[in-house]
Amino acid sequence: MPTTAPKVGVAWRGVIFDGMEHGINCFDLADRCPPLAGGMGLALRAVERRLLFIMWTLRGDSRHEMTAQSIAESMRDGLKYSGAKYFDAVMLDETALESLTPQAHAYLQQLKARNYALALGIRGDGDSLDTAIAKAEFDVLAAPYNLTSEWKSRRLLREAAAKNMVTVGYDFAPAELMTPAKPAAKVGSPLWRVRPEPLAEAGTYAFLHNTSGWTPEELCLAYGLTEPSLATVQVDTTDHHRIESLSAVPERDPPSCLGAQIEMARFGQEAMRQRA
Repeated sequence: MPTTAPKVGVAWRGVIFDGMEHGINCFDLADRCPPLAGGMGLALRAVERRLLFIMWTLRGDSRHEMTAQSIAESMRDGLKYSGAKYFDAVMLDETALESLTPQAHAYLQQLKARNYALALGIRGDGDSLDTAIAKAEFDVLAAPYNLTSEWKSRRLLREAAAKNMVTVGYDFAPAELMTPAKPAAKVGSPLWRVRPEPLAEAGTYAFLHNTSGWTPEELCLAYGLTEPSLATVQVDTTDHHRIESLSAVPERDPPSCLGAQIEMARFGQEAMRQRA
């Protein structure tokens, strides 16, 4: 590991070790974050490289093209700070994919041919990814997927899996569902209404907050892991407690009624949109 790695990488090393101690062996190192790559470099001093799957995600800028030179500079910094020697997958976000020059595309293939990148991937859910999947140009797809995902997102993942691409789901827990919905105000005096309505929450996502022994985020992750086209689900966090609780979800049996509750909620929300 080069001595030029930023000192703040020590904090990232702790997060990476925390993940590894809970059985996590796949890490996504974001471009333009040298401390994160430096933290991985420090962690790699204590673990064999072959035991980890490391992704390097290139983030595009809509104001500039993604050129071969910019990719080369990013890869140089990533390999330098992480000391990884190679990346298991080099990913392009949607903006990077759409701004990729022909020379940059050829350079990516050279990186793969020379084993600096064992696989090439794309990240997002726009139309440009549909085209890339149809051409079978990449090996990995990372796309948003959760219990509210529309058919387009589900189709994208399944088409990628049908092309033998490795698929990764992210944004597995919709932010708008992580806090309980406020009960609707009732018209008129509430004094005579003394009994709760047993079906008032049917067809909603209230069950996320009412399932004993589960947090809403854990239930969302458990649901994501049931999608057969997904190889894994990506979690973005540096919090020890989230790492601990979420890493235990794959070993737990989800509630038997989870699938039915989600379908009822999806149907109920769609019915509400149509009435609006």
